[in-house]
This record gives sequence, structure tokens and C-alpha cells, in this order.
Amino acid sequence: MKKQEQNTKETVSMLVYGYLVILFAGLPLYMQNKLVMIGNAKYLFFRNTTLVLGAFVVLAVLWQGIRGERKTKRMWKKTDVFMLLYLVSAIFSYGISPCREDVLLGYPGWYMGLVTQGLLVGIYFAVSRYYDGSRSIWWIAGITAGIVTFIGLLNRLDIDVLGTFRGMENGEWNRTQLLSTIGNNNWYAGYISVTAGISLAAAYMGKRQGRVLGMLGSFLFLASAITSNSTTAIMAACGLSLLLFLVSLRQRSRLLRALEILMLLPLSIFMVRLFLLLHLTGLVIAGDVEKRLFFTTVWYIVFGAEAVLYLILRIRERQQQKDFLESGKIYRIVVVAGAVMICSGVLLGCLLGGIVGNEMVSEAADGRLALWKVTLLTYGKEGALYKFFGTGPGSYYHMLYQWGSDAMDWINKGLLDNNIYSNAHNEWLTLLVEQGFFGVTAYIGIFITTLTDLRKKISQSPECLAVFLGLTGYLICSLFTFQHVLSTPFVFALLGMAEGVLCKVILIKS
Repeated sequence: MKKQEQNTKETVSMLVYGYLVILFAGLPLYMQNKLVMIGNAKYLFFRNTTLVLGAFVVLAVLWQGIRGERKTKRMWKKTDVFMLLYLVSAIFSYGISPCREDVLLGYPGWYMGLVTQGLLVGIYFAVSRYYDGSRSIWWIAGITAGIVTFIGLLNRLDIDVLGTFRGMENGEWNRTQLLSTIGNNNWYAGYISVTAGISLAAAYMGKRQGRVLGMLGSFLFLASAITSNSTTAIMAACGLSLLLFLVSLRQRSRLLRALEILMLLPLSIFMVRLFLLLHLTGLVIAGDVEKRLFFTTVWYIVFGAEAVLYLILRIRERQQQKDFLESGKIYRIVVVAGAVMICSGVLLGCLLGGIVGNEMVSEAADGRLALWKVTLLTYGKEGALYKFFGTGPGSYYHMLYQWGSDAMDWINKGLLDNNIYSNAHNEWLTLLVEQGFFGVTAYIGIFITTLTDLRKKISQSPECLAVFLGLTGYLICSLFTFQHVLSTPFVFALLGMAEGVLCKVILIKS
């Protein structure tokens, strides 16, 4: 009987592992007709594979119950509860939605409706219960991310290795906004920011060939982020670099590793700049912000400071002098100073937001501030029931353009561009409209509980650090982008994998 139980459990674990391979390797590389309708193709691939593999997992679990096999008792964790509440919020908001026909699948091209939300939660519970902590999936995911990122970097350097841009001119929208096997640069920013944690963790904590590949992957991520024509990707690259620096401030040897990685950011900028100055490439960049980024002298100062600090620490390490970082005093000072700077920046932003006029708001942040303001105006006019529970996942377009009038008023006044928005370009504001305060609270709880558990273990396991960095990268992007099948499923899988890697660390420690 024990052997049969073990066989059933191994079968379910193999199915979950196979799905993770499809998710982390198949989905990013899958292209049906190059970049034509790539969003639809990626969604159908994700939905169909998830439904098929999910059905097999459910059948295997049911078969285990029918046979009366004993299950390993697993205490419900806080993340499980918040995940379940998130699903409840999606279902309930669908039930009261004024546009149920739009909410079931979601807006065409994005498809983040009720069906997708259910699949995402299902991924979490399946992976959290049956992922066995195998390291091979990290190799598969990391190598795939490296391939996708390398192709994206080549595309921005005007090297079309897949022939996806044949017939397009450099200035047209598709040529500047699409890249690699992913498509839209917002999708691409989310994807590379989530998967960057794998290469950064390998470079930071890896050994031998793992560390070499990690350094290469980190360089590709940083170089591709700054050339991706996405300010979001640039912010994620800088944010993850600063986070890695902060994590390393408790041990000198770790700080040395972190500085080696951090120096790759200015070096990647110098590389792009060299390509431009020597006319080795027709760099495909549309945004003025990104162009100015390459030619600011600040990066010389950053690189010089990193190099000097690295040399000083390396000399002290070789001479085996006292490590002042071990006391934690420097770490606490940096954390407090950083918190003060962030709070000051937020306060200053709020003050400026109250002073500047609507015209300046409409131009700021590539028009996002205007969209955010209209979103809040629309949400503020909803009834109490909708404010708390939302109008259903995927209902943003309906609420903004068909239910509310503020968006059309702003468009007529020239304060908001005439694009079609199916989301607020801010995941939290979109969620506030679609699943209300209840859904936002549950979603926040998912990330807070997982990151809190991971924070205690990131110094003990590269997998824990990879998940921690991947989730943080996604959260940075979520401030300026939206849920989509090119990054959000990976996040829910990572949330589930966090359970496996945390249990593995506990077992090794015991």
C-alpha cells in the first residue's frame, strides 16, 4: 500500500513538474505566426496546456482519494488563505458584475478574466502541494530566459535573428514596441523582471559554471532592460540591483559578489553607448528618456564608486581584516536612510500632484498619471458594493468607457489620449476597479506573507533568493503595467514554488 501511495504522489509531482517545464520553457518560446496576434497565441497556449495538465492533476488526486490513500498532512499557511480569498473575490465580483459576458474571459488580447484568475490560483495550489524542490526546473527556466533576453537584446541592436521584423521600418510602432518571442515591450518588461531573479541569484550565490551563467544572464537582463524601450524595465533593473545591494550588506564576501553584479549595469550602458558611437548598430530606440540614459555622465560616477568600494573590500578580505558589516549597524543605517528618501519622494510627488494642472498630469509618466487619475475618479463614483467587491476581472474597459463618463470627457478635452485602455497600466488600480478593496487586500496579503517567509531564508538558499527577487521584480513592474499571461502565471508558479524551496531549506537545516 505504501508503495502505491508513493507511486501516486510521484505521478502527481511529475505532472506538476512537466507543467512547470511547459510554462517556463514552452510559453516564452511559443510563436504561432511570428509576432502576428502574439497575445492571442500565447493566451491560448497557456489556457489549453493549463487546462489539460490541470485536468490530469485533478484526476490523479481524486484517484488517490478514491483508493483511500493517506495524504501527508499540510498545515494551511497564511498565503493559502489569502490566495483562496483572492479567488473568492474574483468569483463574487463576477457574480455582481454589470458586464458578465466581458468578465468570463476578459478583454480580447489580454484575457485576464475569471477563467484566467481561476487557472492562476489553481497553479499556485498545485505547485505549492506537489513541487518537490527539484533544481533542474531552475536551469530550464534560467536558460530559456537567457535565450529570450538575448534575442530581445539583438532585436534592439537591429539584429533580427528570427526574421520577425522583415519588412518593417525602424520608425514604425511595431518595430519599436515589439521584440523577441514575447511581443509588446510591457509584456517583455514583466517577463524579464520576473525571471531575472534566477540569473541574479545564480551570480550571487552560485558556484563555478552556475555562477558564470548567472553573471552572463544578469548582464543580458540589464543590457536588454535598458534597451527595451520600456522605462518600466529600466526601473525594475535598477530596483533589483539596489535590492541585491541591500541584501548583501550583512557580510563582506556577499557584498563583493553583489558589487560584481552591480558593475554590470553601467558596463552594459557603456557597451550600448560604444555601439552607437562606432555606428555598429542601428539601435531601435523610440523613447527620449532611454536615449538620454545612455549619455549621462552619472554612470561614470556610479561605476567608479562601485569599483573603488570593490577594491577596498577586496583588499580587506585578502588581509582578513575585521568585517564591519557583520554587526548589522551599516545595514540598519542604509535601510533607515532609504526609507526616509522613499517617504520624502512619495510626499514630494503628492505635493507636486496637487500643485500641477491637468495638462501637466496628462503629459507626465507617458500619460499614465492621467489614466490613473481617471481610474480613481471612475472608482470613486461606483456604488459601495462595487467599491468593496469590484465589477469583475477584465471589466476595466467597460467601466472606464461605457459605465463612466470621465474618460471620454478627458479625451474630448485632450487630457487623455484616444487609445483603448483595457487596464490602468497599474495592476493595483486595475484590481481596485475589477475586484474592489476586498480583492486588493487579498492580493497584497499573498505577496506580503510569501515575501516575509522568504526574507528569513534568502541568505541560505539561491532558490529562495531567486523567488524573492522574481516577486519583487514583478511588484516593481506592477506599478506601471498590468496582469498578462507572459508574466503573471510565472509569478503564481513562483509563489507555489516558494513553499517547496522553503520546506527544502528547513529539511536541510534540520
